[in-house]
Amino acid sequence: MPSELPLDGYQRNWTPEGIEKLRKTIQKNRPWEQSTGPRMSVVTEPTWTIVPSLRIETYREGVDDFEYAKILEDAIAAGETRGVDVTRAKAILKDIDRFFPSSVHWSQNDAWYADLRDRMARTIVEMKKKGL
Repeated sequence: MPSELPLDGYQRNWTPEGIEKLRKTIQKNRPWEQSTGPRMSVVTEPTWTIVPSLRIETYREGVDDFEYAKILEDAIAAGETRGVDVTRAKAILKDIDRFFPSSVHWSQNDAWYADLRDRMARTIVEMKKKGL
């Protein structure tokens, strides 16, 4: 097997042309119409549309959480510069640290984190009203 192929032996071409070639090959072979005997699974013809997955939605939420934390950090810095009380905002950032005690350990309490996300958003709105 040539060394440039992945470990499973299949060469992939994820360019638009390569994806189009794969789509045509799948449509030509029509695997959804091929019977595999008594254990045949029902497969419908592909629609070629993108469907959001739980993984993508969770990734997007993580990016949103990072942006909330960054906005909150920037507002704290601006508030400290202007002499505004930012004690509550600092406490919320400390709560983020409690959720992630290390890079390989984190809390599994989704309800607590949803509450933290809500508190971050409300605090950001309050700080924006103060002009921070």
